[in-house]
Amino acid sequence: MDSGTVLVLALIVVFGMVLPVVLFIPAAKRPVSEESLLYQDRYLEVYHDRLVISGYYFGPFGRKSVPFAEVEKVEAVDLNWKTGKYRLQGTGDFRTWFAQDLSRP
Repeated sequence: MDSGTVLVLALIVVFGMVLPVVLFIPAAKRPVSEESLLYQDRYLEVYHDRLVISGYYFGPFGRKSVPFAEVEKVEAVDLNWKTGKYRLQGTGDFRTWFAQDLSRP
């Protein structure tokens, strides 16, 4: 085998061992010092002007802040296999993004 093939195989092995560990670390609550916090749980923080979603980008590392001015619609749907019941994170239709939630199913 040439050195390029060995490098590719080594990268596959490393990512194969590291990626599952990183993806399944739950999003941790951060201590909040702001007085404008209205609600907080493991996945969501609600402030007067924005939502902060934990686990939005690739596991516990990404938090997304969404200003209420940018929210078009909030809709509660019953989860089934078509609407994301078994989706741990990601999208199926490129309109809806599911933040990481390992207990969703």
